[in-house]
Amino acid sequence: MIKNHPFSNFLSIIVEKSMFFTVGIYLILVAVMEVVNLYGNVIYGSLGNAVLIFVAINHAAWANKTLLQRVLPAVALLPFLRLLSVVLPVPGWPSQVAYILVALPLLAAISIILYNNGITLAAIGLQCSSWKTQLPIAFTGLPLGFIGYLILRPQPLFLSTGPLMWAVNLIIILFFIAFTEEVLFRGILFRVLSEINGQFASVSLAILYACLHFGSKSPIYAIYMGLVGWLFTRFASQTGSIWGIVVANFLLVAGMGLFWPMLLA
Repeated sequence: MIKNHPFSNFLSIIVEKSMFFTVGIYLILVAVMEVVNLYGNVIYGSLGNAVLIFVAINHAAWANKTLLQRVLPAVALLPFLRLLSVVLPVPGWPSQVAYILVALPLLAAISIILYNNGITLAAIGLQCSSWKTQLPIAFTGLPLGFIGYLILRPQPLFLSTGPLMWAVNLIIILFFIAFTEEVLFRGILFRVLSEINGQFASVSLAILYACLHFGSKSPIYAIYMGLVGWLFTRFASQTGSIWGIVVANFLLVAGMGLFWPMLLA
């Protein structure tokens, strides 16, 4: 059959390598802009991210490969996230509001990409899975958050002055940090990058997840979070669900940002 012809196999290899190169360049540029934003000039970094979004979206629109049309808009979500985090927070407003303002347009953009590409919620891991599998994954957030706290020793993420504020802060961490982050990284990005290559998706997302934590100014912590991102991606790959990972992320962030600073400071 034609599909087994050596020349056909050769062409498929060429196409795959070309896809690796194209998407890899975009991911490298995302990482570079992250470094520029955090260690260089925020204005230059923001302009670079805006240009990167424009180029990626237009490249996807003109691409004759259906895969690139799915991958590049999803990759553009990363510079979009950084732009939102720079532009939307308003000085003097509670920090909780900033997370909500960033998460809502990001989730809206993800929804548009899913709809345009016919990707279901189940395809990005928002599907039911055995609690016997998801529960152990969820509880990994406790030791992971404790280790992260010991590495970074952060200040409390939010001020929690009473039961109501504790509840509000936990809800914000669950929905606007943990859920949003996992839908982005272990959801849509892992889904589309896996269409190129599963191992490529795992490694590249681990590196990008580490880059997202450069703002901590701790290289050890950034590397640690890259390893956490790789572990979470493995969980998503093996179970096909991200619900346990969302809870794990929630426990990690809530532990590092609320509980451990209060208990161990």
